[in-house]
Amino acid sequence: MVGVSPKDFWDSKILQWEENRYGAGSKQDSWLETLAKRSSGSLRFRMSLIGYLLKEHVVGKRVVELGCGSGLMAEGIIQAGAVSYLGIDISSIAVDEAKKRIEKAGLSHKASFKEGDISALSHLQGDLIFSLGLFDWLNEEQLKSVFVADPAADFLHSFAEKRNCPTQLLHRLYVHLAYGHRTGNYKPHYFRTSELVTLAERYHQGPVYVLRHKRLSFGAIITSLPLLDRISQFPY
Repeated sequence: MVGVSPKDFWDSKILQWEENRYGAGSKQDSWLETLAKRSSGSLRFRMSLIGYLLKEHVVGKRVVELGCGSGLMAEGIIQAGAVSYLGIDISSIAVDEAKKRIEKAGLSHKASFKEGDISALSHLQGDLIFSLGLFDWLNEEQLKSVFVADPAADFLHSFAEKRNCPTQLLHRLYVHLAYGHRTGNYKPHYFRTSELVTLAERYHQGPVYVLRHKRLSFGAIITSLPLLDRISQFPY
């Protein structure tokens, strides 16, 4: 990687990235970021879809989100009936913002956040572990650590599926122009689904499912939860 650590990268990027992808963006955005914002419908759809998919499965559960950013999912998870929520992110900037967000919502007694590197995960003691797009930034050893951290826990993780399609080619071009030419190897990965299924089956005690939806573009979901019928019923 050239000149930047993962933590420094996300400390400088995460809040603006969330605003551009999920919020209104900024009038000061470059033409490239403005274009990326307009092309981010699949990410906003992904957040809504995963909230919907998890809703019935978090009731009474201890939920852990890896790569939680500023905690955009936390309030919904608690309101859906989780007994606790723990968000972990490499960025201290994101964690500080998440703590402010959950305190403002009056849910600090049920939700907590901590700064942490996926490579240093210990046993998580959660009933359900999930992430949105985190896998795209992990190497094989880090992916292994996610599943090893709690092999008995249910999981749901979205990821970028390796496909030969126009939207992925455009995404690769955007990554290179926006930051990839500066960060070297630290840029999103695209996975063959078979790779992740094999890894998950090696460490997880139970079946593994892959979910796709046309509005996820080249995104997909790997999970231990039987959600094939539920994703087809998503009303949006």
